[in-house]
Amino acid sequence: MTQADTRPAQLPYSVDELTPDWFSTVLTTPDGVIGVTGVDVSRIIWGSATKVFASLEFAVNERDIPSQVCVKGGFDERSRAYGLGPAYELEGNFYRDLAPRFTAEVPASFYSATEHDQGVIVMEDLTARGAEFGQATELWSVDDIATTLEVQAKWHAALWGSSKGERAWLPVGAKAARDAFTVMLSPEVLHPVIERPEVPDLSAGLREDARVRAGFAKLWEHDDAATHTINHGDAHFAQLYRVPGSRRHSSTGRRHASRRWLTTCRTSSGRR
Repeated sequence: MTQADTRPAQLPYSVDELTPDWFSTVLTTPDGVIGVTGVDVSRIIWGSATKVFASLEFAVNERDIPSQVCVKGGFDERSRAYGLGPAYELEGNFYRDLAPRFTAEVPASFYSATEHDQGVIVMEDLTARGAEFGQATELWSVDDIATTLEVQAKWHAALWGSSKGERAWLPVGAKAARDAFTVMLSPEVLHPVIERPEVPDLSAGLREDARVRAGFAKLWEHDDAATHTINHGDAHFAQLYRVPGSRRHSSTGRRHASRRWLTTCRTSSGRR
């Protein structure tokens, strides 16, 4: 779908700013006028990025925007304090520039815009399509995992061998993750965490914050010199979802995808 080329002078930074006037402005495009008269927020998931689930009431809906949407962005300053501003910007750029060109399943987005250290996306509410979300305590079959790897291969094929400069916003290496790791592995943050009684004892080497940071720096140096492709940057099980599809999409009759692209980057083709 064509997304808005214009946006307000400043993106929203709080849930309270997601007003009917804001939705009307950002969802109106050359493809059609949108007039929103009511916004009912049903739930909010606070995390690395905030997900706001809302029902919209329309006076005009020339783009056939669904009434149930999810707005994602950096709406929590507690998370932003971990250096996640670049991550919000990355995800907004991904949904604006790359997601519409993906052949693999990806959540539909109706608006995506960025500014320095912020990105805001209005996307579909995946629960309306009966999506199942990955849980670390639930097992998926071998066929499901194979289908997920096929989806990742489609991501990689789209940008295989890409070079720096093809997309100015797409960094070499997951800068957002690296910035967050630098904060989390600092002595001020790491040591109070590993001293908690519920944390298992770590070896002496893993308790040395400088040594651990140096190890990550060497790994990043290796990745940066490799053949590059698009990389999700944080493709663990809880990022995955699957929606009803057909045998055409997979042997399991479901389409698989990732819902979170905060750490999109170009990196070694050997990493997922």
